[in-house]
Amino acid sequence: MNWPVFAILAYVLLGLERGLRDTLAIGPVQPSFLLALGAFVALSAPPMHAIWACLVLGLTLDLTGGWPMIDAPAQPLIGPYALGGVLMAQVILTLRGKLVRHHLATLGVLTFAGVIAAQFVVVVLLLIQTLAGAPLAFSPGSETLIRLGSAGYTAVLSVPIGFLLVAAAPLLGFGGHGQRPWQRRA
Repeated sequence: MNWPVFAILAYVLLGLERGLRDTLAIGPVQPSFLLALGAFVALSAPPMHAIWACLVLGLTLDLTGGWPMIDAPAQPLIGPYALGGVLMAQVILTLRGKLVRHHLATLGVLTFAGVIAAQFVVVVLLLIQTLAGAPLAFSPGSETLIRLGSAGYTAVLSVPIGFLLVAAAPLLGFGGHGQRPWQRRA
């Protein structure tokens, strides 16, 4: 995996996430460009690279986003998305061997499964923080529904982003996104 190209892609998608996320929101449901990138990397990269890449993307989401507090401005909380990204990578790594890896529908399905896993970790960790006395503005029921919608929205968004990521796959050092052996001319 080519880490500098990954960093550039992550930076561009972080800009799209921070800039377009509110514009693309459907009520409280918002897509995540970085989690879509994480799903693509987990689908294409070697296992340890996928885990580290998803950890970095999750940590980026933790550091750039704020968690709403009851009587204070939103503050970053390191951990929920970082651990959620690792679980997302594990789920996708487990499922990718059973599916056709080089199809955009596979990317959408695995993005949905992976983001659900990541959002589950986020909700559980925020619930633990709330039960431990942290002044988070958090309602587990509504937050779970919002994050489930976000997983579906991110899965739908991953298909058009997937076109661009498949084109960037050789730059990332991922093989296997070109012509299949039966499509090559002799």
